[in-house]
Order: sequence, then C-alpha cells, then structure tokens
Amino acid sequence: MTTKEKSVIIENAYKSYSSGNRQVHALADVSLDIYKGELMMIVGPSGSGKTTLLSVIGGTLRLNSGSISIFDNPLHSMTPEELTIFRKKHIGFIFQQFHLIPTLTIAENVAIPLLIHKIPAEKAIIQAEEMLEHAQLFDKAQSLPRELSGGEQQRAAIARALITEPELVICDEPTSSLDAATGKKILEILRSITHNTNRSVIIVTHDSRILDYADRIAEMSDGTIKEVHD
Repeated sequence: MTTKEKSVIIENAYKSYSSGNRQVHALADVSLDIYKGELMMIVGPSGSGKTTLLSVIGGTLRLNSGSISIFDNPLHSMTPEELTIFRKKHIGFIFQQFHLIPTLTIAENVAIPLLIHKIPAEKAIIQAEEMLEHAQLFDKAQSLPRELSGGEQQRAAIARALITEPELVICDEPTSSLDAATGKKILEILRSITHNTNRSVIIVTHDSRILDYADRIAEMSDGTIKEVHD
C-alpha cells in the first residue's frame, strides 16, 4: 500500500430486505476502511453480504442506516441524481460478464464512457485506442467482441472501466469465468493499476486462486465482516 489516505469509509452500515414475513439482514453493522493505493478483496460464501456491500460502495444500493463516504463525499445523503453524477466521475465498474456490445468494435466499446461524458466521437476513439495499447490490445481495436478470447474481452472491459481515469474501481467476480493463467494476468493488470496510479481497487470474489494478489482481505459471513487481514 503506497499511502494511508482513506478512499472509502463505511460506518455501522445496515441493509435489510423483506422476504415474505421476515426481514433479511444483508448487512448488519458493517464498518470498513479502504485506502488509496490498495487492492482490497471481499470474500465469503454466497449470501454473506459481499455483493450487497459492493453495491453500496458503488452507489447502486442505499443503506437503511449507517454511513458511507467515498473521497469525503457522503453517498448516504446524496440524491439519486447526485449519485449518478458521482459514479460517472469517480467509479469504474468491472463485472464477471464483460457486457461488451456485440455489434461495436472493441475501440467503440471502450469509448462508450467518454461518449456518455459528451467527448466528441473522434477524440473518444483515439483515447480508447491509446487505452487499448496500454492493455496490449491495440491490434484488436477494430475487432468485434466475438473475435476475442475471454481474457482479451476482460482486458477490454478493464480498459473501458479505466478510460475516464476513475479513482475507485470495483470488480464483481472478474476472474471466475477465466482459466487460472488468464485470471492471473487480469490480476496482474489490476494490481499494477492499483499500486502505480494510487487508485483503490475492490474485488468481490469466490476465486481462491487470486487471493495472493490482495493487499488486504475482508471476510464476510451473515452480513458482517468477521475479519480483515493482510
């Protein structure tokens, strides 16, 4: 970890759902700090609350109580419109499914976040190609997603997530559909991004093959964080 400056501060977070006649506590008094320049992994069995926690950090799910601040911005008190703007500016998302649009080239897919930010199309494509070069995919810029391997598609998805230079990158099972060697390559990219650019990267994973790449690991069970360790 290159710095002790906090990027994410979660305090006494609760999130519950109604399921029939009972309340299910997806998060129960969760407190967690995440730092700049840190690759944090969140692990635990299905139903432990880790995906809910990731959704709260990503601003796509509201807490019932408690607080969450990202770069000193209180997400828990933002309006939906403010949250949308904040996510666009500060957070990049990487998913298990690559969510590449099949009829667009890889460069066009990577350029989408810039187009959403109203960057002119020609400039957006140039920036996308530069990002693909960093991801060692420049030769695939004009290819369609179906012409790429799974690992190449995930690298393209990473390039798309990073094109706006977000300070926080959150990843939902980014390697579980990849073979071991490809998954390790993806983690090497993500760890390099974290340590070389002082970003925060948070990964929710079941993939025990990649745990050695974490700076810290938060273990969840029954909606709570049981342990955080290096």
